[in-house]
Amino acid sequence: MRPLLATRMQRLAQSYLIAGRYKRVYHYHIRKTAGTSLNSAFQGLVGAGLQDIAQRNFIIRNNLVFVQHDTNLIEGGNYFYGNSHIPAHALNIPDNTFTITILRDPLERLISHYSHLTWVRDDPQAPQHEPAIRRLRREVAWIGSGFGEFVTRMPRSLLLNQLFMFSNTYSVTEAAERIAGCSYVGFISTFATDIAALAHTLELPLTLRWERRFGTKATPPATDLEIARELLQPEYDLLRLLQPRLETAASTNVAPAA
Repeated sequence: MRPLLATRMQRLAQSYLIAGRYKRVYHYHIRKTAGTSLNSAFQGLVGAGLQDIAQRNFIIRNNLVFVQHDTNLIEGGNYFYGNSHIPAHALNIPDNTFTITILRDPLERLISHYSHLTWVRDDPQAPQHEPAIRRLRREVAWIGSGFGEFVTRMPRSLLLNQLFMFSNTYSVTEAAERIAGCSYVGFISTFATDIAALAHTLELPLTLRWERRFGTKATPPATDLEIARELLQPEYDLLRLLQPRLETAASTNVAPAA
């Protein structure tokens, strides 16, 4: 990065104070949990969205810095909003950061990933709408003959992405502790409420903006679903361990700040 640009980002970031307390917001972005829509809600503050930031590491709009998928930029802290698929255990997030993650039923998340890839494979218009088309085309090879083959071909880190995001050893206890350390824990089934709660807590005019809505949801055979559920059992264990916290978050809308 050019020195003048880095200096500008640092200067802008020094002026940020969110809800009178936080210097920045960071989203631990788990695949297929409406994370892109969460990003878009924040990017929408400056009239931007998925197509604007696309595969860039950062954009600056209206003096707000947005960064993604770059460890140095994320750990540097000179931004208003950041997100990435980088696991939490591989990052050192600066103090005074409001951290968010969104969770989802494990099987529903996996079916969504599969449906997304079949859309990439089958829809000739996909390249016009999907900024991450190159990466996703590589993942299409996992589909094979169908959902049953898909769940056995994809890397474990993506099969159990909710778990791996917060534990490199796939420890349910460790992941639960890290998730509990987030400032806000949402769930895709309450996503609209989560956006409203975040808007209230952070004192920002966030609005719900759905991104990456594509094609038809796949309906895998029952036998394939049973195989997938068995493989996903560690994530169901994680959600059960977190259930008291999720119930508290649902009643208060906001998890305690880290």
